Formats: sequence, C-alpha cells, structure tokens
Amino acid sequence: MEISTASGSAYSRPKHRPAQTPVNWATQRSRTFKECGTPLARGALTRSARLRASRETERLLLRPPLSADLDPYIEIHEDPEVRQHLLIPATSAGRLGAWRTLALLAGHWQLRGYGQWTVIEKATHDVIGRVGLWNPEGWPGLEVGWVVRRSRWSNGFATEAAREAVRFAFEDVGATHLISMIDPGNPRSIRVAEKIGETFERTLTVEGRTVHVYGIEKAVI
Repeated sequence: MEISTASGSAYSRPKHRPAQTPVNWATQRSRTFKECGTPLARGALTRSARLRASRETERLLLRPPLSADLDPYIEIHEDPEVRQHLLIPATSAGRLGAWRTLALLAGHWQLRGYGQWTVIEKATHDVIGRVGLWNPEGWPGLEVGWVVRRSRWSNGFATEAAREAVRFAFEDVGATHLISMIDPGNPRSIRVAEKIGETFERTLTVEGRTVHVYGIEKAVI
C-alpha cells in the first residue's frame, strides 16, 4: 500500500514483521570466558566480565587498567632502572606516551577478553605495577609479563602476580602454552620466570631487540 507524504511523494507501508524474541542481556553478561570463544576471547568486555577478570592474591589486588592509573603508570615506566628493560608495550615519555600505553593495554582487554592487570598492593592501596597476559596480532605467542615499581623490587610481588596470571591463562582463558620474552641482561625477570615454572626455550629478535624466550606448558602446573 502506498501513502502520500506532505511533499507529495509516496512510500510503501512496510509489511508486518513477526515480533522477535527479546535478548536476555542478563544472561549475555553472565557468560564465562570459555563461552565467549576462548582461548582468544572475542568481543568487548562487559562490566561483569571485567569484574570476573579481576583477581586477588595474598598481598595484591589485580584488575584491568583504568584511566585513574595514568599517573602511577608514568611514575613506574619513567624510572630509568625500570625503563631500560621494557620491551613491549614500549612507552614514550610524558603523559601522552603514558596515556597511549594505558589505552593500548585497555584495548587489549576489549579485543582479546584478557590482558595485563594493574597491580595494587593491599597494605598501602598503591598501584605498584602491571602484570598479566599480552598477545597482540603477530605476537610470537601468548605472553605473561610483569613490570613492577622500582621501590617494590625484591618483595616477590612480580612472582605472586605472575603466578596468578598463569592460573588465569590456563584455567580461564584456555591457553595450553605461555611464553615470557626477557632481556638477557635482566636476571631479576629471569628468576621470576623460573619461579613460575618457565624454562628457556629459544632466542628471538623482536622489534630489533634480542630476547630470551622462556615458556611453560599447562601440564606443568
């Protein structure tokens, strides 16, 4: 049927369409990582998924990055002793560089459904680093990495958070193998890798830098 409009033109009345079954968004939001297509989980994180992605250890709170982490990230990444061992995601100096890094980490959570956590020390409520999973397009494998504030080194925080990341990867993300790419001149990170069960696998060149690749299979834990 055609109906005339005020301008004199005509259009056809659309045919009646049967009512669609409404989407149960509560059910959609409650899906687990495995139901969302892990090990490379697809789609943006819902608020409830973000809450499930948060973790707690004996001394630490682990949660996906937030914009409020900008200033602590600047403090952590611009420490010269921390910065010399940073690989990926690399950071440029200043607030703009820190913001780009923060957005990169947050975007990884949205695209993959997992990523690196902001690490908060329970005793002080301070942001002391970032630890977790990293696997952008073209990366050699699903990586567990850690960056900890210089003043908190030698306290076992990197190992504590990284162990939780390994559990998260194997139990929630569905991974079967993890790697860590480490500067050969960084014995502290090599010790962390060994403490979480990783062993040396190979040498690799990434972004023009030579790194040692440590890895762990799911059967090990």
